[in-house]
Amino acid sequence: MSRLEEIAIKYQRIKIGKDLFLLVPIELIEGHSVSTIFYSIEEYKVLESKESLEENDFLVDNISNVRYLCCIYEYDNPEFVKTYFFEEEKDKAIVVDTSQNRIRKVTIDINMFRKQNIEETYQISQSQPSVILNESSITRLLNLESIEAIRAELERYKKSVCNFAQKNAADSLTKVSVQNGHVTEVNIDKNILGINANNNNDINSFSINTNQHAIDPKTISVSGLEKYIKERVFGHPDEIKRIATILVMNLRATKEDGVESILIPGPTGTGKTATIEAASEYLGVPFKIVDTSNLVAQGIKGSSIEDELLSLYTLANNDRTIAEKGIIAFDEFDKLSQSDLDIKGPVKNILLKFIEGTTYRIERLKGDVLIDTRLLSKIFLGAFEELFTEEKSIGFGTSVKESHRRNFSLKRMYEKQIYSKELITRIPHVIPYYELSEEIKRDIILKSKLSKYLSKKRRFERDFNVELIAEDSYIEALLAALHEEDRSIRDLNNLILSSLSEAEHELLEQEGHVKRLVLTGETVSDPRKFNLS
Repeated sequence: MSRLEEIAIKYQRIKIGKDLFLLVPIELIEGHSVSTIFYSIEEYKVLESKESLEENDFLVDNISNVRYLCCIYEYDNPEFVKTYFFEEEKDKAIVVDTSQNRIRKVTIDINMFRKQNIEETYQISQSQPSVILNESSITRLLNLESIEAIRAELERYKKSVCNFAQKNAADSLTKVSVQNGHVTEVNIDKNILGINANNNNDINSFSINTNQHAIDPKTISVSGLEKYIKERVFGHPDEIKRIATILVMNLRATKEDGVESILIPGPTGTGKTATIEAASEYLGVPFKIVDTSNLVAQGIKGSSIEDELLSLYTLANNDRTIAEKGIIAFDEFDKLSQSDLDIKGPVKNILLKFIEGTTYRIERLKGDVLIDTRLLSKIFLGAFEELFTEEKSIGFGTSVKESHRRNFSLKRMYEKQIYSKELITRIPHVIPYYELSEEIKRDIILKSKLSKYLSKKRRFERDFNVELIAEDSYIEALLAALHEEDRSIRDLNNLILSSLSEAEHELLEQEGHVKRLVLTGETVSDPRKFNLS
């Protein structure tokens, strides 16, 4: 098989007690595992210790070999087997107990708790505590033989409501569910879920109120989101702060509040898309990138808004509520304005309607689904070169960021009739990204969590006990290659990987006999030139 043969379930980790964690399945990822690391597009810790749970928001477990699964399931189609495997696992959350310095896992079916016949539910409604009784509770009341017995039962409910109200004031309780006289579900504002564990630690003692991918917006730390993005995207600290704030506010918004859209103009490869990708991963919401230049009206050959919403719905595991809280980014947004095709005219009107928010009927094989876009975070990305100064420099030794900042003008968009004012004024936040200086590009290579150089450095040390060292000339050569070949930062990791191909072969051939691998300025243009010692 040409693809990597191992797959794993990626879980979002939620701490629900001192030694208690919940792992909620998010998606299936492909890669390979070595010791305690699963290597995919990114590196993930394998669930194996309390430290891995404490230090990582996302982990992997249920690692399987695709060929082995093909044998088990008796299917020869690997793609089908992977899909089938995830369908079996996507509703299975894992409760992890790390007390007594050991890992104890209990697998629970999220759907099991949604089907419970809860007898009474205490909740806050319009700031007032209340109790909701189901049919069996009311029947029990009606079957009591005396008025005094009924009164006593109602007094019990009254006392429970008062206790619940007091707990709400102290602990931000929003909901408590009771079944057979036992609390089975507790929700608080600060957590994604409520959980109650009886002393026997039986699987049925756990109760969950959560959705796959979903995060309680009130638990999100805007500073945590900002930090997460800044560890991956460099050179735009103020811009990232603004974007993080807007996205968190959008996630907390109701349909009455509405969400706020963002336009991010800037040169290719400055981190626009990477910013939104990092944000969606931290927030745990589905994310879809749309190539705006290929967008057409529904019924015309090409990609329509309805097609893209169907993709977002699929990413949300066919959960409409989750899809409607996702992020959709329109890349190459500036290219739409450059087209003279008649079919592109209606697309601008479609986008105008989409930004304001409306309900779309999405056609599917098994019935249609309605998607309300009022709570979707809508991001628009594009180079918009004509909105920046014509004089451009890679910025070696100087900061191009400041010169571009002084010369960016949204007014030119109206003057040049790139888009109508009616459309652009419906995007309240315009946050330009600017060309990166040489110093920032160095930081991306040496410090970013998305850096393939750092990823390889960690891997060589782990797999081969070899120290990877990049001379200054290697970094200079990488930056020069970006400039000379008119490449962007987006291509940087590919340059790094291609420059290491020959060195990796030697490490495999000489495993155990090498301690240091030094990359020089010549390594970028000729991967055969490096130093081993």
